[in-house]
Amino acid sequence: MAFSTVTMHTIYQQFSSNVCAAKIKKTVTNFRATQKRVVKSSRKATVMAIDPAVAIAAGQQEIAFAVLFAGEGIFSYFQGKDGVGGRPSLLLVLPLAIATGVAGKVIGECGDVADTALIGAIVLNGLAVALSALRFVQTPEDPLEWPGPKAWPAGITAASVLALLAGLQGVFN
Repeated sequence: MAFSTVTMHTIYQQFSSNVCAAKIKKTVTNFRATQKRVVKSSRKATVMAIDPAVAIAAGQQEIAFAVLFAGEGIFSYFQGKDGVGGRPSLLLVLPLAIATGVAGKVIGECGDVADTALIGAIVLNGLAVALSALRFVQTPEDPLEWPGPKAWPAGITAASVLALLAGLQGVFN
């Protein structure tokens, strides 16, 4: 009886040590593979200069501004009269709005290029301010209309300035 107990115990030790050795080897292999992935991904990773919460907020603001800018441009285009100054060119307004919306989406995703997209959105917002201000100056005054033909260009100019300031706040925050 003693012989069989010793033999069983020895077989159990060998079996358990082999199972443990296999588990340890598998764990070490998985750990090394994970380390390699982490090292490879850390080489590619860049640190964002802006806080992710700020990036999400700035991205949402840029998208909202793009929708507002495109909507106002389309509305003013169809409400304006041919040959009268201040009527927006859809060939300028729509690409600018689309580019701003795409920049806002990229910023909001907090990826590697969010910082670059934020700088691009600031430039696009500056162009929107210039385009809106030019429309405001070119729109003729009509005292018989209320709120006046300059109300829409003035409103979108103010919104463009606010979007520009929001982008700058995202950079300097």
